[in-house]
Amino acid sequence: GSRMKIVAAQLFALRIPFIEAFAHSVRSRTYSDSIVVRVEAADGTVGYGEAVARPYVTGETVESCLDFMKAVLWPIVRQTDYPVPWGEAGLDWLNQIVATLPTEQLEKEDNSVIAWNAARAGWELALVDCLLKIAGKSLGEILPPQRPAVTYSGVITASGAGQAVKMAKRFK
Repeated sequence: GSRMKIVAAQLFALRIPFIEAFAHSVRSRTYSDSIVVRVEAADGTVGYGEAVARPYVTGETVESCLDFMKAVLWPIVRQTDYPVPWGEAGLDWLNQIVATLPTEQLEKEDNSVIAWNAARAGWELALVDCLLKIAGKSLGEILPPQRPAVTYSGVITASGAGQAVKMAKRFK
């Protein structure tokens, strides 16, 4: 199959305010921090991904995540020749993306980070988006849904009982 180089990338740090504060047993937040990854392939195709650093989950902060994404992951992405998912290639192209991006630092100078899962996810998602666009495929074609419907829920923040009841009624 064909292969593609990523020739440019941009990282955008966003702070997205919530309509109302979100609280749970560990933290209360009034915004969500997010890092958007934009990659551009040699043919001009652009792909996007998102990294969501959560210090209380992996130890990653937006700042440390950006540093790791730039210093460690970008050089790997820039030098890798990625396979484009053509024909019946299966998931080898996806496995190659996963195999090239580490979640651990080679030298452990920052012990506060457990794993660089958010940093890696941002690059992975951008690469998958870009390569699928080049191939003219959707992820649903390659990984078809396993069930016809998805059940999801809302999260009731750790606030007073009255507020929890009000939110539960609204969700219902």
